[in-house]
Amino acid sequence: MNIKKGITNSWTMLATTTLTLLLMFLQRSFFIRNLGETALGLNSLFNSILSAISIADVGLDTVLVFVLFKPLEERNSDKITALLNFIKKIYLSVAAIIFIVGLIVIPLLPYIIHGRNVTRYVVIIYLLYLVNTILTYTFAEYRVFLNANQQSYVVSIVTAIVTVLMTLLQIIALVVFKSFVVFELIQILATVAMGVCFWIYVRKRVSLKKSNVVISSADKKTILMNGIGGLSNRIGTFVVFGSDSVLLSIFSNLVNVARYSNYMMIINAAVSIVMKSVSAMMPSIGHQVVQQDSAERTTMFETFNHVIFSISFTIFGIFLLNVNYFIGLWIGKNQILNMGITTLLSVNLLIRLARLGPLNYIDALGLQWQQRWKPIVEAVVNLTASLLLLSFFKLGLLGILLGTLISNLTTVVWMEPKVVFQNGVDLSRNYFVIVIRFLILVVACLGFYFYFGNIPSKLTVPDFIMRGFISSIIVIMLTMIEFLTSKDGIGFLKKLKKG
Repeated sequence: MNIKKGITNSWTMLATTTLTLLLMFLQRSFFIRNLGETALGLNSLFNSILSAISIADVGLDTVLVFVLFKPLEERNSDKITALLNFIKKIYLSVAAIIFIVGLIVIPLLPYIIHGRNVTRYVVIIYLLYLVNTILTYTFAEYRVFLNANQQSYVVSIVTAIVTVLMTLLQIIALVVFKSFVVFELIQILATVAMGVCFWIYVRKRVSLKKSNVVISSADKKTILMNGIGGLSNRIGTFVVFGSDSVLLSIFSNLVNVARYSNYMMIINAAVSIVMKSVSAMMPSIGHQVVQQDSAERTTMFETFNHVIFSISFTIFGIFLLNVNYFIGLWIGKNQILNMGITTLLSVNLLIRLARLGPLNYIDALGLQWQQRWKPIVEAVVNLTASLLLLSFFKLGLLGILLGTLISNLTTVVWMEPKVVFQNGVDLSRNYFVIVIRFLILVVACLGFYFYFGNIPSKLTVPDFIMRGFISSIIVIMLTMIEFLTSKDGIGFLKKLKKG
């Protein structure tokens, strides 16, 4: 693997994502203060609805990045140009499908938004969200090219700059105009600006001459098969992680959606930082696995997966032990969810992060087709369990989170690694040893939480900093001891020293 390029992409992604997410927390504070909880619930709901509609893009970025690996390695500019033209047509088709389906959803909004009249103003806001979603596919082929060419740091930097400017403008607009419409119009302008920046960068630095090369049937078949696998994966991902706000809106109200979304913003921030940093390594993995034998692939996967486990446990522990105190300080004690719900949120966060090891190898090896049924099974189990717990047991948010946990334990934790182990990576005893070691750490952390996790009646910043510092040090020390005493950890440190 080109470790230097991969690490450069990862660190750039980490830094820029962290910066933009910090600004997003600030933005949300102004959003709640100026527009209220109901508007925040509407924001979360529309994002979830459009995530469902955007299933149509079948995770194209990952699928198409894989197709570009070989021509980029061979410096075949004719084929690269032909593929980019083909990719552009695909994205335009997807945008058209999303627009049509998005319009069809409008008459259904009164049934989705429980306890609220759907006025013309609400429809206008929804249409703005829809337009913004469609515009994300503008110039998308250039983003795909940069990622495939191991230049995801460019995508990160452009995204960060545009997002920082957008967020500052949105905060000013919230204070001055207190308008949801103006808020979303700024988002649309930022989306267009980002696409134009990618287009300018690629056109100025890369010679993409006109090409009459026709995409081979083999490449089209690869895109089709992995596209179907990507579609099933997007369906599974939405049902498990994106449908919660929709179900809460149907069975509860927008205020509960808003409170849940505050926790999910923190969770999504953590997942986004890790996912983008780790995904930046995927092109480097993809370029390298072509040259490795089975033993080398296995060693690299085990080390990579162990690093992911370590990062996942660290974030899980810090989140579990500190999130309720942070929510209370940030937006008020009335927004804090109970310890049972916080526990389920934390465990689902842990699984969501820990699965990134196998998922990145599935993407790097182009194995979406091989796991095409897993996300469908995952989605069916999740939706069935959630609806049963909501309808018959009236468990509300607790039922939704239990449904997610059930689907994770019955599908994700074993099916995704199985796909990797059946396609070029050998299953070894070391993999199970690492899983058991981390399970012990998780149980210990949960025990500590239930013993010390109660929130005091008076919340202060100094107390939060002290509690957060002590709990974070404990979690990080546990992670370091586990990692540094393992075969994978020692091997990883040796590789870093060699560069």
